[in-house]
This record gives sequence, C-alpha cells and structure tokens, in this order.
Amino acid sequence: MKAINQPGTDSRTGNRQADLHYGNIHTFVIFVPALFAVSLLAVVFHHQRLDEEIQHEVMTTRTVLTQSQNASRAQLLKLQSELAAAERRLATTQLELDGVRSLAEQRGAKQERNSQRHVAQISQETNSRELRILQRHASAQIGSAFQNAGSVKTDTSRLKVEPDNISRNLAQVGGLVEERGKLIATNDQGIQALRRGGGKDYFVFAINKHGKAQPVRDVIVELHDTDSKRDRADIRIQLNDTKLEKNKVRVNDPIELAAGPDGPVYEIVVNQVFKDNIRGYVSVAGGRPLPDTAKQF
Repeated sequence: MKAINQPGTDSRTGNRQADLHYGNIHTFVIFVPALFAVSLLAVVFHHQRLDEEIQHEVMTTRTVLTQSQNASRAQLLKLQSELAAAERRLATTQLELDGVRSLAEQRGAKQERNSQRHVAQISQETNSRELRILQRHASAQIGSAFQNAGSVKTDTSRLKVEPDNISRNLAQVGGLVEERGKLIATNDQGIQALRRGGGKDYFVFAINKHGKAQPVRDVIVELHDTDSKRDRADIRIQLNDTKLEKNKVRVNDPIELAAGPDGPVYEIVVNQVFKDNIRGYVSVAGGRPLPDTAKQF
C-alpha cells in the first residue's frame, strides 16, 4: 500500500527544518563575535603581559643602572679621595726632599770649605817646611862657599852661581820663577796660577826616553837622553817644518820657537827630569783652535 502524504505532516517538517537552519545561522552569528571577542581579549591580555614584562625589565634595568651609577660614583669618590691623599703625601715628600737637599747642600758647602781650609793649611805647612829646608840648605851652601873662598879660585865662581840657584829654589816653592824677564811655572801649582792670569794656553806633557815622539798642541817633542843628577835633558822639537835639537836643556829654562814669521811663539819648558822621562809644558797665545792632526818625525 502506498503511503498517503498528509498536508499537516509536511508543513511541520518544513517548519522544523527552517527552525534548524535558522538556529544554525543564529548560533554561527553568536559564535563568531564571541570567538572574535575571546581572541581580542587574549591579544589584549597578551599585550598587557608583554607590557608588564617590559616594564619589569625596564625597572630591573633601571635599578641595575642606578646601582651601577651609585657604585661608580662611590668608586670615583674613593679615587678622588685617594688622589687627594696621594697629592698630600707627594707635597709632604717634596718638602722633605727639599729639606734633605738643602741640608745636603749646606753640609756639602761646609765640607768643601773645611776641605779647602785643610788643603790650604797643608799647602802652607808644606811650603813653610820646604822653605825652611831650602833656607837651611842655602845657609849651609853660602857658609861653605865663604869658608873655601880663599883657598880655591873655582870656589869664587861657584859662590857667584849659588845665590842664583838659591833664589831660584826659593821661588820654586811657590810654583813660579823668573827666567829671562818672564814668569815660568815650575809645577802644577804654577801652571794653574799662570792659567788664571790669562793670555796663554798651557798644555802639560810627560815623555818617556824610549817612547815615541809626542805631539803637544802643535809642537812635537821627543826625548833623547836625561841627566837626572844635573836636571838636564836632550830633546828634539818640531813645529811645522822646523826641527830643533836642544841638548843639556836645564829645568825651567824656556825654549822659544816661532811658527813662521807671523805665527805665534811657542814656549817649551821642562819642569822635571827623571831617569827615563821628563815632565813639562808647552804654552802659546790663547784663543787658537786645536789642530786636526800633528806631524810625526
């Protein structure tokens, strides 16, 4: 049997389907905004949490920076304090050094004055002792000469020579003698005195008998022989192209040698004669430049 469609049944079925369709649409319409609202709330909540975390990080960083600045400021204050203390210590040390330096200078000046006074005293005592010895020796020589004057004719000539030697020996104590109208230095003390007088340059030498010729300023001096008992020496002198042989040169007897017609005059003096060497000096007018080289024999 076929079913018979009833009009009332179809109508209810269509209404139910329409309600169901409408309900789905309504549910969808409500669900989508709700989902959007939930998503929006989630985003807002997430942003809020991010803001809180950022603010927390900022606060933490600010706290760390503040602590670091405070520590740096404290360290700077400490360094400034230590620097000020170091400057005070340095100033104190400088004052102490100035005091020590001043005391050392005072002591040095005092010691120098005492040394000079002591040296002068020793020199004076030495000169006085040598002068007394020379005076006694001179008196003995003069007495002996007068005693033998009537018996031997040669004693008369010796008597004439002795006073000159006595005067020369007495003058040598001070380091200077007068020879041929000019002052001659007999030792280092006399050379220093002549140097202080100015006008000439002085160059000392010490030459061995068996050694090579020695350049002294522009002059070249060579020692051939010595007679220490009679204070005489045989020497050879060269100045530029001029050569001069001088035998039996007496102590403190100056030898003059000119460097050409218009050149300066050099003075060679032998102060001491020993067995194998001599000592003396060369003098020349001051202000002349030193030579680059010296000729050899």
